[in-house]
Amino acid sequence: MAGASYNKIILVGRLTRDPESRTTASGTQMTRFSLAVDRVPSRNADPSAQNTDFFTVSAFNRLAEICSRYLTKGRLVLVEGALHVDSVPQPDGTNRTYVNVWANEMKMLSSGYSDQPGAPAPQVSRDSYSRPAPAPVPDPLDDMGEGDDGEMDVPF
Repeated sequence: MAGASYNKIILVGRLTRDPESRTTASGTQMTRFSLAVDRVPSRNADPSAQNTDFFTVSAFNRLAEICSRYLTKGRLVLVEGALHVDSVPQPDGTNRTYVNVWANEMKMLSSGYSDQPGAPAPQVSRDSYSRPAPAPVPDPLDDMGEGDDGEMDVPF
């Protein structure tokens, strides 16, 4: 697979603070938040030791608006996206590297700090707002030759 690459990350964690929204210089809506993700300890590690990784997540356009409106500190969410690594020159001449997750999809898994599920929360992606709902499929066995007495007419 020479030349092929794949960049995808899926995280489940809690927001460490409320999201921050802004509009970029080019006019794009952007929302950024921090996600705390518990790391599963290795087999040899102390099971009571808990490690947590922190990720900065950026959402854009319609997904940014939804994240800004519905996400709050402590909410459990699933984020699917791609890793972006930026290197920024520092005043001392060195470069500082930042790792950021650019979200493509987000699903709210709880209503806040509680692990109890709240009202059903929609799964949201960058383009989910424009997809029409699927049309209901009629059951082919409904009204299949029923007579007035409710019994099915058998053709033989």
